[in-house]
Amino acid sequence: MLDKEKGELLDEVRHLKLEVEEERSGRRTEQAISNGPIGDELQQTLNDLRFRVQKAEQETSTLTATVRLFSSIHGYYNCTQSLHVLIVLCLFDHLKSLILYSVRGLEPSELGGSHGCPGQFTPLQASDRV
Repeated sequence: MLDKEKGELLDEVRHLKLEVEEERSGRRTEQAISNGPIGDELQQTLNDLRFRVQKAEQETSTLTATVRLFSSIHGYYNCTQSLHVLIVLCLFDHLKSLILYSVRGLEPSELGGSHGCPGQFTPLQASDRV
């Protein structure tokens, strides 16, 4: 009975020694990878990938800012187009009013604000010129 227990204990000790040896060899492999030429190559690859990620993030932020800028420009462009159309229509109404009043024999100073546009289009006087 003691011999049987002794054999089992010796088997268990051998098994534990193998586990310890495997653990040590695994650590040695990890150290060899991190300290050896393979580890240097892996570290270089890792640094390269980090640099690429950082560069991609910068490009993304630049593109985002560019898209926002183009959106603003597009909005301003649409606004100026609308103002341009409004000015053209207003000038057209004013010219139409001038024609109607000239046909009726009235002076442009008698037009008032009846032509539908804000303000009156009159030549600049000497005091208005800059």
